Amino acid sequence: MDFSEMDRLASERAQRVAPKPQYEPFIAGITGLMGASIVVSVFMGIAGLEAEAFGQAVSITSALGFAAPFFYFRHEEKKHSKAYSEEFRRIQIENSAASKA
Repeated sequence: MDFSEMDRLASERAQRVAPKPQYEPFIAGITGLMGASIVVSVFMGIAGLEAEAFGQAVSITSALGFAAPFFYFRHEEKKHSKAYSEEFRRIQIENSAASKA
């Protein structure tokens, strides 16, 4: 079995165990940041609050809006990479056992 076939098989198996995330972590984080900022802006506009008076709270909310999806998708990406590595290692072991027999 050549490398490209082993790679394909490991990718298929890893996809079943730990699917690759749908979104890139950074893009998901930026989307979360924008969503949180819009929600805070709308809420502050409806409540008639001054953004300057709540700068620290707005910053923390925006940072959390970025961090939550970023770290979630980064974790999923790492989980998929780990599953791929384990599957590739298993295929190599299977290959070496088959070639010795």
